[in-house]
Amino acid sequence: MNWLRLYSDFCERVVQNAYRDVPTKARNIVEWMVTWKLRSQGHKATGKLGDDLNTVKQLLTDPKTRANCGWTDLEYTLANKIRLVHARTHLENAVANLPLRPEFGLSVVQDLSEFAGDLEMYSFVKLTCGSSPDARKMPAPEGSPRLRSD
Repeated sequence: MNWLRLYSDFCERVVQNAYRDVPTKARNIVEWMVTWKLRSQGHKATGKLGDDLNTVKQLLTDPKTRANCGWTDLEYTLANKIRLVHARTHLENAVANLPLRPEFGLSVVQDLSEFAGDLEMYSFVKLTCGSSPDARKMPAPEGSPRLRSD
């Protein structure tokens, strides 16, 4: 799946106020972005958000790597929040089987916007979501994870 498709799917679900699907679409984007950034930095990445966030956390907690790891606490926190909100869309993972409230599910829209900006991905999103035919054909970076559609 290419970047434009992921972003288009996310935007479509936001416009439809599909509060149960929005966290999943946001998780897919964040999963792709985290994996892409880790691999572009030369780190191993599994393409699974939980595993890759553990790698980011290790980079941030190690005093030897923290200053130059290219990650911030806010990036880690936002990505992890999106992961956790997505988990609430699955009833078996919901806290005390409480349903996902619409305003909480949709809160990931702002989190994703902030996360993408912090990751300096805004220009990448702008390029790949632009109107240029060349931008739409732009492939995902080599080694990008295969994204799930669930």
